[in-house]
Amino acid sequence: MQFQTELALSRFGLGAAPGEIDRASGDPIAYLLDGLKDPDPLPGKKLYSSSHVIKQFLTYRRSRDARRKKAGGKVKRMSQNPAITAYRAELRSRLKAFSDSQTPFVERLAMFWADHFTVSARSPRIAGIAGSFEREAIRANMGGNFADMLLAVAKHPAMLLYLNNAESIGPNSRVGKKRNRGLNENLARELLELHTLGVDGGYSLDDIQELAKAITGWSVAGPKAKKYQTGKFYFRIRAHEPGSRTLLGHTYEASRSAKTGERVLHDMAHHPSTARFIARKLATYFVSDTPSQALVDALETAFIKNHGELMPVYEALLNHPDAWLAEPGKFKTPIDFVASTIRGLSDKKHGKFWIDGLQTNGQKYWAPPSPAGWPNDTATWATSDGLKTRLDFAVTIAAGAANLYDPPELARQMLGNALHRETALAISRAANRKQGIALLLMSPEFQRR
Repeated sequence: MQFQTELALSRFGLGAAPGEIDRASGDPIAYLLDGLKDPDPLPGKKLYSSSHVIKQFLTYRRSRDARRKKAGGKVKRMSQNPAITAYRAELRSRLKAFSDSQTPFVERLAMFWADHFTVSARSPRIAGIAGSFEREAIRANMGGNFADMLLAVAKHPAMLLYLNNAESIGPNSRVGKKRNRGLNENLARELLELHTLGVDGGYSLDDIQELAKAITGWSVAGPKAKKYQTGKFYFRIRAHEPGSRTLLGHTYEASRSAKTGERVLHDMAHHPSTARFIARKLATYFVSDTPSQALVDALETAFIKNHGELMPVYEALLNHPDAWLAEPGKFKTPIDFVASTIRGLSDKKHGKFWIDGLQTNGQKYWAPPSPAGWPNDTATWATSDGLKTRLDFAVTIAAGAANLYDPPELARQMLGNALHRETALAISRAANRKQGIALLLMSPEFQRR
């Protein structure tokens, strides 16, 4: 049915770009899945690897500290912090993808997985590599097996630094005995609670501690790390807790490498609780705050039957009837709202405006408040204060777009058959173009997906 096309683009994509409803109308499910098979490369220039940004930042910090010491703590303006430069370049690339991407389901999945495996740019040492983390660990693996993505995430410098595993030391390791330092359990806890089994997944405090020991020594190479490239994964054998590990009912032999931790993560990725947790989270993110049990069960079955291969899980999601509820129910987060507006207006120029708009509306990109990521429920975002802020922002957008668009035609391009008669009438009767566009952007049809 025609309405399914609009729902497909809103719920599983980024909202409709000009002409996209027509392009996807023949078979919207195929349109979404085809994008996964051949995704667009991220647009933009000067997108560097995480290791490159880390090396630049270390050089910058050494120069800054040396100048401060020489100047007695007072330093005149220095060149731009390379971490900030990298963050802005990555974000401009994402904003351009919102406008131009021909593979919107890819962009939506990248947003989901980057939030699932959260690192936060609120931490100064993460800001410069939050975007490259998404490219290197998430986008490179989200069409493959979940176990591969989990391992790539857990060994990535951004995750190791964000959750402090780079400094975790086995108490009985050579370094631990010498320095009398112990474990940092942050990454182990979040790997179990947030990334795999889930808080009700059946693990214990002992399992957290055993996992923390299994991944001691997983660190990030600095300039003094011999035989390792600065800014890349570095296994510090001297900091690794010796001995075998027992968790989740399995015993893992001791290893003088990262193999023990890798085997543990592989089994966690294929644990039945992981399948259940990922299935519910996908259904909740894409479809409803309270998805049907039938939909969750279908995704869980696809995950287990295909041994963690994710493409069959995505296909099960898109092909399940409960994923196509009659009316869009999820209230757009600020990122959803900005992404769909950029796409609908085909705006490629005003990056700073959109970046500021995300922060104004309470959702700075790659900067969630905790390792749990951003809330995705309607109650968090559809508040009176949130709606007031969003309305003010919509009015500002409308003022800038009024000379470029005819509001009724823009509404048809962005909403198609999802546009209700009453909304169309209100837009056509608006006092001016600015008011008409603001009404469109704040309409229930556009605010929900």
